[in-house]
Amino acid sequence: MALVGASTRDLTCERFPVEVPRPDEQAAQDSPSPELREAIGLHAGKEWIDEVVSTLEKGKLPPPNPPTLIKGCPPIIDFRIGGGTRGYVLVR
Repeated sequence: MALVGASTRDLTCERFPVEVPRPDEQAAQDSPSPELREAIGLHAGKEWIDEVVSTLEKGKLPPPNPPTLIKGCPPIIDFRIGGGTRGYVLVR
């Protein structure tokens, strides 16, 4: 989904950029609020998927999904998937 382009089913997939500031290390060490947990997850997801895309573009096998969560926060990646006749949906 993170590779830009259209499918044969006339669907497109757009990965949204991360627009929240990266939390500082000290804030992440404390008990994170829901907003901070979301920011940690968005940045972790971006870093992971950027590495996967880069590896795939080089024709290599990407690393597996991360086995652990940072501060209990899963990696988050936001996509918009759809097409003109089907409409669009946000996938997180």
